[in-house]
Amino acid sequence: HPYLYEMGDYLASTWNRAGLPWRIAGHPVRPHLIGPAEGFNEFRLAMFEQGHILFNYPWFMIMAHTPEVIARLVEDAVEVWQMRGW
Repeated sequence: HPYLYEMGDYLASTWNRAGLPWRIAGHPVRPHLIGPAEGFNEFRLAMFEQGHILFNYPWFMIMAHTPEVIARLVEDAVEVWQMRGW
Protein backbone atom coordinates (compact mmCIF):
# COMPACT_ATOMS: atom_id res chain seq x y z
CA HIS A 1 0.00 0.00 0.00
CA PRO A 2 1.50 3.39 -0.97
CA TYR A 3 0.54 4.96 2.38
CA LEU A 4 2.65 2.44 4.31
CA TYR A 5 5.66 3.18 2.11
CA GLU A 6 5.13 6.89 2.57
CA MET A 7 4.91 6.62 6.36
CA GLY A 8 7.92 4.28 6.48
CA ASP A 9 9.98 6.78 4.51
CA TYR A 10 8.71 9.58 6.75
CA LEU A 11 9.67 7.63 9.87
CA ALA A 12 13.17 6.94 8.57
CA SER A 13 13.85 10.49 7.44
CA THR A 14 12.43 12.08 10.60
CA TRP A 15 14.16 9.69 13.01
CA ASN A 16 17.50 9.78 11.18
CA ARG A 17 17.62 13.60 11.34
CA ALA A 18 16.96 13.59 15.10
CA GLY A 19 20.58 13.02 16.13
CA LEU A 20 20.03 9.77 18.01
CA PRO A 21 22.76 7.09 18.01
CA TRP A 22 20.40 4.56 16.42
CA ARG A 23 19.27 4.88 12.85
CA ILE A 24 16.25 3.56 10.98
CA ALA A 25 17.26 1.30 8.10
CA GLY A 26 15.68 -1.37 5.95
CA HIS A 27 12.54 -1.58 3.88
CA PRO A 28 10.05 1.29 4.39
CA VAL A 29 7.26 -1.11 5.41
CA ARG A 30 9.58 -3.14 7.67
CA PRO A 31 12.11 -0.68 9.09
CA HIS A 32 14.50 -1.58 11.88
CA LEU A 33 16.92 0.18 14.21
CA ILE A 34 20.65 -0.17 13.77
CA GLY A 35 23.33 1.18 16.05
CA PRO A 36 25.23 0.49 19.24
CA ALA A 37 23.96 -2.08 21.71
CA GLU A 38 25.32 0.02 24.56
CA GLY A 39 22.54 2.05 26.15
CA PHE A 40 19.78 0.64 23.96
CA ASN A 41 18.03 -1.31 26.73
CA GLU A 42 17.97 1.74 28.99
CA PHE A 43 16.67 3.89 26.13
CA ARG A 44 14.08 1.27 25.22
CA LEU A 45 12.81 1.10 28.81
CA ALA A 46 12.64 4.88 29.07
CA MET A 47 10.65 4.97 25.82
CA PHE A 48 8.30 2.33 27.22
CA GLU A 49 7.61 4.67 30.13
CA GLN A 50 6.54 7.23 27.49
CA GLY A 51 4.14 4.74 25.92
CA HIS A 52 6.33 3.43 23.08
CA ILE A 53 7.52 -0.11 22.51
CA LEU A 54 10.83 -0.25 20.64
CA PHE A 55 12.60 -3.33 19.38
CA ASN A 56 15.95 -3.80 17.70
CA TYR A 57 14.41 -6.04 15.05
CA PRO A 58 12.01 -5.10 12.24
CA TRP A 59 8.96 -3.03 12.97
CA PHE A 60 5.88 -3.24 10.81
CA MET A 61 4.22 -0.12 9.49
CA ILE A 62 0.43 -0.16 9.84
CA MET A 63 -2.34 2.23 8.85
CA ALA A 64 -2.43 3.66 12.39
CA HIS A 65 1.07 5.10 11.89
CA THR A 66 0.08 8.63 10.98
CA PRO A 67 2.46 11.58 10.61
CA GLU A 68 1.32 12.75 14.04
CA VAL A 69 2.06 9.39 15.67
CA ILE A 70 5.49 9.24 14.03
CA ALA A 71 6.29 12.82 15.02
CA ARG A 72 5.37 12.06 18.63
CA LEU A 73 7.57 8.96 18.63
CA VAL A 74 10.57 10.94 17.39
CA GLU A 75 9.91 13.89 19.71
CA ASP A 76 9.65 11.55 22.69
CA ALA A 77 12.83 9.73 21.65
CA VAL A 78 14.78 12.97 21.48
CA GLU A 79 13.34 14.16 24.79
CA VAL A 80 14.17 10.86 26.53
CA TRP A 81 17.68 10.91 25.07
CA GLN A 82 18.31 14.49 26.20
CA MET A 83 16.71 14.10 29.65
CA ARG A 84 18.75 11.02 30.46
CA GLY A 85 21.97 12.68 29.35
CA TRP A 86 23.24 9.65 27.50
